[in-house]
Amino acid sequence: DPAGYAATQNNLGTAYWHLADQLKEEYGAKAEYFKQCITAYENALAIAGYQPHPSDQVSNHNRSPVPVNFDIIATYNNLGLVNFQLATHPQFSLSKGSKLTHLEAALHQHVQACMGTVEQPETYQISLNYLIHTIRAFSRENGPAGQSFALSKVPGQLLPEILHRL
Repeated sequence: DPAGYAATQNNLGTAYWHLADQLKEEYGAKAEYFKQCITAYENALAIAGYQPHPSDQVSNHNRSPVPVNFDIIATYNNLGLVNFQLATHPQFSLSKGSKLTHLEAALHQHVQACMGTVEQPETYQISLNYLIHTIRAFSRENGPAGQSFALSKVPGQLLPEILHRL
């Protein structure tokens, strides 16, 4: 049952995130829980027929989404937030390349959430705020080139609302 397996993976992602949050000073273990959380959320989205990461653009392209009993948009936002945390917290001591990889994943995931919530103003604003924080993190991490890169990955219809808030 793909829907059940996707839901289980989504629940695992949430459980790993909560486990990571319980660890205050144990950054190595916290990072490992975050990585397991990312894997579980990515599995949940992929099984449900959605794109968890920009590199997956072809694999699920011709597949119809599987109806699931969890909020896909919340999963995208949660996955984006975990990637954002790994990329931006200095305690995790990631290389610049790893930070940018996690930021790019967060950017993709928050874009997907924004595009899926246009008809839900409150959820859309939450997703948009996460997206703006991610674009700012690109700028902090890689200067104007980072911000330009991030903005180049954002659909044009979102740009007017984003640009005046950067």
